[in-house]
Amino acid sequence: MALLEEYFGGPSEPVMASGGRAPKATPIVAAAGEYVVSPAAVAKAGNGNLNRGHTALNAFVKQVRRRNIQRLKSLPGPKK
Repeated sequence: MALLEEYFGGPSEPVMASGGRAPKATPIVAAAGEYVVSPAAVAKAGNGNLNRGHTALNAFVKQVRRRNIQRLKSLPGPKK
């Protein structure tokens, strides 16, 4: 979560559909480690451009994966 906050400044306010507020909250099922990024936050990551924001998010995911791969490679092998 700290890396997400470093990139995007933490969670944003809920985004409402053009039809307005729903009568009650609609829960979602997100996998462990999934994070919902609002369209406004995506655009912010792209300096106001949604497409550039998607590109920035893709780069972010690739960077996180590279860091995880490097960390896993540095761990000792299984104990025999």
